[in-house]
Amino acid sequence: VIHATPQSDYDYQLTQYRKHHAEFQVLKEDNQKAPTLDNQQKALQAAKQTIISRDTTKIAYIELILDSIRSQKITQDYVLQAEKDLVSAREFYISQINLAKNIISIEDLTNFTLEYLEAQLPYQSQIIKAQATRKLAILNRLQINTQNAYDGLLPSISDNTLNPVVAGLNRINQLSKSINETLQTSIQMVNDSEVSNYSKQSFFNKQIEKLFNIKNFQIELVNILVDLEQNYAN
Repeated sequence: VIHATPQSDYDYQLTQYRKHHAEFQVLKEDNQKAPTLDNQQKALQAAKQTIISRDTTKIAYIELILDSIRSQKITQDYVLQAEKDLVSAREFYISQINLAKNIISIEDLTNFTLEYLEAQLPYQSQIIKAQATRKLAILNRLQINTQNAYDGLLPSISDNTLNPVVAGLNRINQLSKSINETLQTSIQMVNDSEVSNYSKQSFFNKQIEKLFNIKNFQIELVNILVDLEQNYAN
């Protein structure tokens, strides 16, 4: 039995959406070249199917991010808020699929599209912020695990006065402090951001540098822990 994962479901839905979108483009051109009632109906049906497929893909993407965030098992407010936002975005796209099913005329399609473009803006923003939260939650989880490893290692070090041990422990404390401060700054930045589809590139660019710093600090921290464990622990 093949169990669908959020990733495989998203990949499948995205493939379906691209297929429907391509079919719609062909039928739209046919209708423009020969605007018969039959061609118009075919193009309208294809547009409707494309909309439903697009929003089904968005729901699958929301499930993918939600699953990834939840799997970090972090109960801090910023994570719980992202989960809530994703659930409300999912509800919105489910409601849009139900509305799209009622499209039977060109006028319906036009009205639906105009209302949709306006109504989805806050949900787009929530999804973009949740993408950033997901990255932060993964780094946050790694930091918690590293702290646990450090707490477990400390009692097993036979001589805390050795120079390499003193230097290692001091550096771990410095790195932990830097990581935690950068994480908090990033979390605050995501919370305070007013982000849209147009500004998401600069939003992510601002995040990238901080995330890169956290990652490098964490790699250094883990390497010191491994060194201490291998060479100085009982």
